[in-house]
Amino acid sequence: MPTPQLATLVEMLRQASPIAGGDVATMRAGMDAATAGFAAPADVRFEPVDAGGVPAEWTTAPGAREDRALVLPVTGDDLVAAGLAGPDVGRALARIRAALLDRAIASRDDALELAREIAAGARRAHARPARKGVRHRRKP
Repeated sequence: MPTPQLATLVEMLRQASPIAGGDVATMRAGMDAATAGFAAPADVRFEPVDAGGVPAEWTTAPGAREDRALVLPVTGDDLVAAGLAGPDVGRALARIRAALLDRAIASRDDALELAREIAAGARRAHARPARKGVRHRRKP
């Protein structure tokens, strides 16, 4: 059972539909607006950086090593563009990270292909299953 806070967030996102349609920039702006009232954890540092000409953010959690970094070859925007949304984006980022660390993927193209496979699996998982024992009558 979800926490009351998660239930509130899910309901807000359903009502606002912040990532419905549009291009990635529009969907990102909608998600940013929908989640603007949520505070980040007080003990996590966020630092704006330039990642080869692309605005990015360096995030450091307590206890994390600062002498090493793992840069994923895809972004959340890439995953949204691949058809993922909500918690599936985080799950996909975690799977891509694991595949990168396990050397199962080695490039951005590999990561995007894995993202498309994850998106297809998520669509199948979220599809409404047929109810057992229910027969549909054909119209005459």
